[in-house]
Amino acid sequence: MSYLEDVKNALRVIDNLCKEALKEPESLEGYIDEIRDKADEADTSLEFLKDVINYGISDLKNVIEVFEDCV
Repeated sequence: MSYLEDVKNALRVIDNLCKEALKEPESLEGYIDEIRDKADEADTSLEFLKDVINYGISDLKNVIEVFEDCV
């Protein structure tokens, strides 16, 4: 589940960036850009993870249908 790990890592980075931004309000714009980039990375990983789960569910349904047809 590397996609889930990617999301967790991105959220940790976002959390750290938010903490740093609070300490340096004069650099807020730069932090906002970095936070947006990390949020985009997390969103992309979540989309991939969602696709993997949906493919798995579809495959499982196919296996169940074949099993039911054989029984």
